[in-house]
Amino acid sequence: MNSYIRRDSWYTQAYTMSTISLDPSRDYIELVNQSRVMGVQFASQSSDRLVVYASDRPSDKKSEYKKTTSKGVNGMLGPDCMIVARDPNANAKTSNSTRIFISDGALWDNREENDGWCFTHAGDGYAAFLIAGKKGYDVVDSPYENGYFIEFKDIWAPVVIQMGQAKDYNNDFMQFKAAVKGRPLSYKEGKLNYRALNGDTYEYWSKSETLPKRNGKTIDLNPRMVYDFPYLKMIYGEGPAIVRYPGYPDLVVPANR
Repeated sequence: MNSYIRRDSWYTQAYTMSTISLDPSRDYIELVNQSRVMGVQFASQSSDRLVVYASDRPSDKKSEYKKTTSKGVNGMLGPDCMIVARDPNANAKTSNSTRIFISDGALWDNREENDGWCFTHAGDGYAAFLIAGKKGYDVVDSPYENGYFIEFKDIWAPVVIQMGQAKDYNNDFMQFKAAVKGRPLSYKEGKLNYRALNGDTYEYWSKSETLPKRNGKTIDLNPRMVYDFPYLKMIYGEGPAIVRYPGYPDLVVPANR
């Protein structure tokens, strides 16, 4: 419906990733504070998660929930990879912190840093993230006492989150780390270039109205497909919705339902 708002999810047996993409050249009423979560939730347990968002510092329990779901960041998603950065329309005076939340337990305890990347894992999910731009960050306690904030020194810096499943690396975390550290990545004059583990290329412009690109194509904020999952597909304005699963007949849901 020409909303210029796109939500993407990537599901695996080990984790789920999600982002929302907005047109930075357009004005939105509240930059969509519903379902405004960009990050990774691990299958190991529901509390295992990495989340990127913008907020205020210092934080307190009374205001933190509203701030974590409110305007502030923009992102893009591909297979096992996402890039998230502060939305160029966000007000840096009233929102002075861009951060990654890392939950207590396995994800926090398993952290390792190498060549600018931070690596961690929980269950069968391997994760790596890199903050581009000015190096360094501060660690701040979460007011919920269930994890920690990694606060960027440069609030406009994009962050790359690269994921992998243990089974694809012979259950060897060292193999995953070596593969990620070998990825081509550059950040110069506000533009991030990254080649993901699956070979996809990403271009992301920080603090800019330029829409990001994946594999040389500008992200489509009004895709023809309303649903484009392996098991559920539907073309906007045409219908029907078709649900497919191996071994079962297709389920066709008319558009008027």
